[in-house]
Amino acid sequence: ADEDTGYPTGGFLAWAFEKMGVTDPDKVLHLFSGGVKRGVTVDLRPEMDPVICCDAADVPLDDATFDWIMSDPPPNELFNAVLYGLPSRLPPEMDMLLEVRRLLRKGGCYGVLQPCVPEDIQGLKREATYAVINGPGKFVCGWHLMRRV
Repeated sequence: ADEDTGYPTGGFLAWAFEKMGVTDPDKVLHLFSGGVKRGVTVDLRPEMDPVICCDAADVPLDDATFDWIMSDPPPNELFNAVLYGLPSRLPPEMDMLLEVRRLLRKGGCYGVLQPCVPEDIQGLKREATYAVINGPGKFVCGWHLMRRV
């Protein structure tokens, strides 16, 4: 059930995987994984029991390792501190996109939940943006689908 994933509830993850063409949920990389229990999880918080505990902008994996990457980063440093109790350790958006581009195979998809449209970066093309109800206050967030070209 979505309730155990750390993503919005109500079938969001199945919907996102369909949009991304995911054929094996165990092979999805989840950056800022939080409560995600399936796939390759990356989180800075060891108490979340990620597969890899590290900064999401510096993942110790080989280039072009994944066909699918998902992330739901805190929208800003205040949320990071208040919701997650972490100091201001959010990587800059461009650093995140460069890391995603490095980790994705050509043709691979990246789905990211965030309130603003991701910056353009050579090698990652935004294909679509969808409105998703997300978060503790049930606010509307964008889910952006990008492809490695």
